[in-house]
Amino acid sequence: ADMRVVYGRSRVLLAPSFWWESGARVLVEAMLNGIQAIVSRRGGNVEMIQDAGIVIDFPEECYEKPYNKFPKPALLATLKSIYSQSVWFSRQARRLRRQHRL
Repeated sequence: ADMRVVYGRSRVLLAPSFWWESGARVLVEAMLNGIQAIVSRRGGNVEMIQDAGIVIDFPEECYEKPYNKFPKPALLATLKSIYSQSVWFSRQARRLRRQHRL
C-alpha cells in the first residue's frame, strides 16, 4: 500500500520503452520518491520525466523485428556514471523530492 518502502531501496529506475506509448506511471512514482529515471527516447516517457531523468537514444535496430536487440554497453555506462557520482546523485535526489513534493 505504501510504495515509499519499495522505492526507498532504489537509486535508479530503468524504464526503457520500445513502443510508442503515453508514458509509464512508475516514472511519476519514482520522481515523487527522488529517484533518477533512465528512459529511452520513444513514446511519452521523455515528456513525463522532463529534467528528472536521463534519456538514452537506442540504435534503430532495437526497434526492428524480432525486437531482441538491447544496447547493453550504453546502458551500463550510464548506470556506472550515476553510481560513481554519489554527490551528484544525492543533490539530484534532493532536488527531485523538493520539486515533486505533494
